[in-house]
Amino acid sequence: MTRSRHHPTDWGTYLSAFHQERPGITEEILAASTSAGNTPYEWLLELIPQEANLLDLACGSAPLLRAGWTGPWVGVDRSPAELDLARASGGQSVVVGAAHDLQFDDHSFAVVACSMALMLLDPLDECLAEVARVLAPGGIVAFLLPGGPGPLTDGDLWRWGRLLVALRRTRFEYPNDRPVRHLDVTVRRHGLAVVTDDRRRFAYSFSNPDAADRFVDSLYLPGVPATRTQAAQRVANAWVGCEIGIPLRRVFVRAAARAPRALRLPTASAVRRPQPGPGVSGALEQKTGLRNGAPRTPITTRTDRPVRTSSRRSRSRHRRRSGGRQGG
Repeated sequence: MTRSRHHPTDWGTYLSAFHQERPGITEEILAASTSAGNTPYEWLLELIPQEANLLDLACGSAPLLRAGWTGPWVGVDRSPAELDLARASGGQSVVVGAAHDLQFDDHSFAVVACSMALMLLDPLDECLAEVARVLAPGGIVAFLLPGGPGPLTDGDLWRWGRLLVALRRTRFEYPNDRPVRHLDVTVRRHGLAVVTDDRRRFAYSFSNPDAADRFVDSLYLPGVPATRTQAAQRVANAWVGCEIGIPLRRVFVRAAARAPRALRLPTASAVRRPQPGPGVSGALEQKTGLRNGAPRTPITTRTDRPVRTSSRRSRSRHRRRSGGRQGG
């Protein structure tokens, strides 16, 4: 079997079309997935105090509101179709905007939440710089991300593998895979620090053929032709009555209590030597001119002086003098 060659993808164009055509589909699938009785969005909200002033970055259809958030809330997203659903969910404070150019004052929010979007934001460093800017000192950031295969069962891995074969892909990938994998290093550049990084399996049930089709439709598959997507849906339809595990990652990040300052190393001229106090050492200095038992001006000995080398003229003069004495 041959696999389709993966071509570079314009993720911005792909995501705009995806969310215009299928608004709310990611939240639909995740809200139907549970672990220990909680959805992924309820799991994320465990990190956030309800009274906090919350910025929901790349908010989509506002699943955090449906998951029980009741505190102050502002949602930002690039997709007008997603924000229409957010308003229908009760999100009245919504803004069409990009994560790398947030139209808010510095230190405006105590909390920033970002669900299933950090791996897609571009350019990532500019987006994180904006998050750090609008976050209050000591504020928190809560990320929900794809979690990798760690928490999955063998049956889950087999089903994901079957889907990849049908799609003729070797793996599911996102534009920010590498920096998100090393998120502690990535956020540190912006004065943020990872506090906790948890992973959990959420079970999604293929309760009927439509649930199977919607699951495949929710996957980000740039460059995959419709024939391959339909093949994956046929595979998923064979699992009606079964479940598949969705691996998710929840990262709790905290901002520095104050804006970080540049570290300046002292120069030699800036280093002051300790001066003697008015005690015994000070009295000794005033009386003897010695500082801490040593003279103020270093004493040079004969060996400290440079050694002079005799010139050719002085050597010849020395020979003439010697010769004259011998001849007299």
